[in-house]
Amino acid sequence: MRVNCVALLALLALVPCGCGPRTTYGEVEGVVTVDGRPLPKVEVRFMPEPGGGSAARAVGYTDANGHYRLTLDGGEPGVAVGSYVVCLADPTAKRPARGPVKGRAAARPRFAVEFTDASRTPLRDYKVQPGRQTINLAATTATR
Repeated sequence: MRVNCVALLALLALVPCGCGPRTTYGEVEGVVTVDGRPLPKVEVRFMPEPGGGSAARAVGYTDANGHYRLTLDGGEPGVAVGSYVVCLADPTAKRPARGPVKGRAAARPRFAVEFTDASRTPLRDYKVQPGRQTINLAATTATR
């Protein structure tokens, strides 16, 4: 019996602890502007650059002053350390599914459409480091 216990302890010593490398997080906040003015009520999406070191995206929402703070998909504050592409989403610019509604014009986007597309956004290669940091984002109304 003593030999079995020693063998079991030796086997357990070979089993690695945890499920893999720990992820390091940073805290990111900033202000989103369009043509130099704060942009309220916008979703800010930090999406990992391919090969950028992170697999998790983070999201924030701007307040009336254009200020945002990122949270992970689960709602916890922070964002994994790595390199990101940033996209913006404007919930106020929803358009009717089948053309304009009679007597009501479709809401115009408040920034250029390229900022909504991960393959076209000029908001690229933002590096998130451990600790707190400010990343201000500048959008435009005109396509670049």
